[in-house]
Amino acid sequence: MAIVWEGIPCSICHRAIDNLQEIVACSHFIVDESDPLWPYSDSAMHPECFANWEHREAFVARYNATMDDQEMLPDGSIRSQKHLLALKWVGMPCSICRRTMEDLQEIVAFSKFIDDKNDPLCPYSNSAMHLTCFVSWEHRERFMTQYREAMR
Repeated sequence: MAIVWEGIPCSICHRAIDNLQEIVACSHFIVDESDPLWPYSDSAMHPECFANWEHREAFVARYNATMDDQEMLPDGSIRSQKHLLALKWVGMPCSICRRTMEDLQEIVAFSKFIDDKNDPLCPYSNSAMHLTCFVSWEHRERFMTQYREAMR
């Protein structure tokens, strides 16, 4: 993420950004200094400047093509892949309690990491569950041990 401070100039209009709660900012992701979008990589912008910027679509597309673990939305907000993984589970049943998961903030999702179909935890790999179910789940410690080992 760009280092920002109150009063930092917007990289589009060059006026000071006074409200740090409402900014578009991203990490440095364009390396080539001759690239016309380079000055906007690792910078801060007013949301209204970004929304009306003639290069917004190209900037968002470049960001999304470059950053594997994050997605920039058309408004400049950034979602992590973890968020995207959880998003696909909204409206689906929790793999522990089987109740429908509706609140994105309450979903813990895992991509597939157990291949052994004989492993009793295999059905929970590539699944999602309510955070409250996961925290009290009797197999959580073993599941997380296997997850950490698989992610090495």
